[in-house]
Amino acid sequence: IAAVKKRGQESEPKLKRSFWKNDATLYPSVQKLLIEAEYSIIPVNDENYSAIHPAHFIDWQFLHKLLFLRKIGVELGFPTAKEWVPSHQLALSLERNSDLRTLDVTKEQALKFLKKEEMPLEINDKGWYIVSYQGLGLGWVKALGNRINNYLPKHWRIRMDITDEQ
Repeated sequence: IAAVKKRGQESEPKLKRSFWKNDATLYPSVQKLLIEAEYSIIPVNDENYSAIHPAHFIDWQFLHKLLFLRKIGVELGFPTAKEWVPSHQLALSLERNSDLRTLDVTKEQALKFLKKEEMPLEINDKGWYIVSYQGLGLGWVKALGNRINNYLPKHWRIRMDITDEQ
């Protein structure tokens, strides 16, 4: 948890005894993303969600009343009208479910992915895939049938030229 103290907060916060209620439609679509289904799903802002272990939920409940929490748990992504858009942090997380669809790539393909260049991959099914190199997640791609969209954040892109000797 990364936190910053809120200004002007002098009084002792009043904690609610009830837990945050998970949205009945949201929770089933999100619980398959993580190793353990018992994680608490927390809204971070208007559209993004994170997951924390239930042992830390009471701590989160207390701290978010006193402090501005910059980051909490594993960022999961956000729902749209048709699907769940996964977060890049989830692809890198060790807490992600190993049953998620994964594309194991070679070193050359991984470098092309990290440079956001076109990667010639054959994917039969449409949907979200984690690109991984040697078992480590690099990011997400979305297969659309005739092409693949790379969802690597722009500021993570490799911009230098990479030769075969490196």
